[in-house]
Amino acid sequence: VKVSPARRPRAVDRGISALPVAIRTAPGSIQLPSAEPASAPPVISDLLQDDDQSATRLEENRILEQALEIRKRNVSLANNRLPKQPEPPRNKTHWDYLLDEMVWLSNDLREERKWKMTNAKKFSKLIV
Repeated sequence: VKVSPARRPRAVDRGISALPVAIRTAPGSIQLPSAEPASAPPVISDLLQDDDQSATRLEENRILEQALEIRKRNVSLANNRLPKQPEPPRNKTHWDYLLDEMVWLSNDLREERKWKMTNAKKFSKLIV
C-alpha cells in the first residue's frame, strides 16, 4: 500500500507549533506560555481530516506490524536452514590446467626478474 506524500503524520504537519515552548525559544532564555486567545471550535472539515489521518496512521501501523512478522519469520527460517554441503570432487578441465600454468609462469617470471636484478648489482659492483 502506497501512502501519498500529502498524507503525513499530524505531528509533522503542525511544524514548529508541535515543539515545546522551551525548544522554540532561543537558547538560554525562558519564555512562559502566553495567554493565547481561545481558538474557535473545530470545523467539520478539520474533524474529517483528523479521522483521515488517524485511518492513515492505523494503516501504516498495520503495515509495520506485517513487516515485523515477516522479519521474525525470516529469522526463524534462517536458523532452520541446513548447513552448506561441500561440492563433490570433479575432474580437472583444460581451464584448470591453464590456471595452474598461469600461476607457474607468474612465479617463474618473478624469480627470473629477481635473479636478473641480483646479477645486475653484482656486475655493477665488479665494474666499479
